[in-house]
Amino acid sequence: MNAVYRARTARSGGPLADAGAAVSAPGTRHVGTRHLPCTAVKRADGSCTGPAHDRVALHREDDHRR
Repeated sequence: MNAVYRARTARSGGPLADAGAAVSAPGTRHVGTRHLPCTAVKRADGSCTGPAHDRVALHREDDHRR
């Protein structure tokens, strides 16, 4: 997918940011997850969940589908 986005961006001249790289822990790129790391913005708006409020949930904890 990244190659597709790079090609489209090159044609349009628009900006491209690899947001997945910004939130992926080392060695976990392209791996399914139930939570993302909590950012300063998410801490400020109260969206952080999980142990010690250091994660943002992508799904409800009782939803076992990924």
